Amino acid sequence: MSTGWLDPGKYEHLPITGCTGPGTQYDGYAWKFVLHSTESSPGSIEGINALFRSQPCSAPHFAIDPAGTGRRIQYIPWTWSACALRGGRGGWQTNRGRAVQMEICGRAAESPEWTDEMLWQIADVIADVIRDGCPIDPGVVNDFTTFTGVLATEGAQQRMDAQTWKTYPGITGHIETPFNDHWDTGRMDTLKVAAMTRDILAGTGYTSPPPRPSTAGATGSVQVGMMRQGMAGGIVEFIQQCLAGLGYDLVVDSDFGPATDAAVRAFQADKGLEPDGIWGPRSSQAMSAAYAALTPGPVPPPPPAPGSGVPDWPGRFLLLADPRMQGDDIRQWQQQMAGRGWHLDVDGLYGLESLAACKTFQAEKGLTVDGVVGPQSWAAAWTAPVT
Repeated sequence: MSTGWLDPGKYEHLPITGCTGPGTQYDGYAWKFVLHSTESSPGSIEGINALFRSQPCSAPHFAIDPAGTGRRIQYIPWTWSACALRGGRGGWQTNRGRAVQMEICGRAAESPEWTDEMLWQIADVIADVIRDGCPIDPGVVNDFTTFTGVLATEGAQQRMDAQTWKTYPGITGHIETPFNDHWDTGRMDTLKVAAMTRDILAGTGYTSPPPRPSTAGATGSVQVGMMRQGMAGGIVEFIQQCLAGLGYDLVVDSDFGPATDAAVRAFQADKGLEPDGIWGPRSSQAMSAAYAALTPGPVPPPPPAPGSGVPDWPGRFLLLADPRMQGDDIRQWQQQMAGRGWHLDVDGLYGLESLAACKTFQAEKGLTVDGVVGPQSWAAAWTAPVT
């Protein structure tokens, strides 16, 4: 019996805890694979990870970034019930009906132009789930390219009814699920995705390069995939922070826009690289070397020892989100920071003041400057010296 976790050599396992769990898989329901689009730019996978960390009740099984970093993330076992679909009426729930769900970094409106390489990466995940024992039929799929009319309404003609959904055994998307008004993944070429899935299972067809490994959380290095203007997300923000730390003029906003493009080109020119504005391995190596040559900054505080009096980290990452995160854990952290002299409201809401205080504190204490109160930043609020 499968554990529901796919090969860690191809998938980054980032377990989501909170509202998720084995859940209910109703008897008599067919398994199906449901595609979603994040409605964000390629390269936004770190932002998607942060979203699901802050809202675990919305987490799907997978998220992939086929046109950006190439990363594949698995949040929960595919054998569990995901919560990315709206519950149905009268207790009948689409999110418990044996639906394996995946978010794709991209926009529904652009899906008709998705390349074969993108579609192949989508198909490859579906094939991996089937090979792991999920009884999805890759020969059952509707042609999204033929959908007409207004698609993003609950009453749109392409929606399945409850009985069709219950017995549907193939590949589908949010655009077809009952009781919702979303239209992801738009008019993508689902027939090609299904054909590619069958090819992969048969060992034939197009060959896709393996997904690039993640460097999320890395320190002193920015070994990331090829990034360029138009991309967005946490990796872009990390590159921006590195460039800003070296004095280049740009705004750290997670969007690879014209200012970031100019800063990247200036950095590349300063380091003797071709100033093409594309951030790849050579730019990453040059950045690592630039930071290695700097005078070492403050050393991050060690984790608290057992019995040190530091309250346990609450188990969720505190960060700026929409809607705003709130809770007693945020209030507890705010009270500790305010008691140390930091200016922020103690209101239990993680807003802009909390974000600014967190980033400044992280920079002062030698922590990763991401504005996220994780285990280390939480502990440092109690253990780092007051300066």
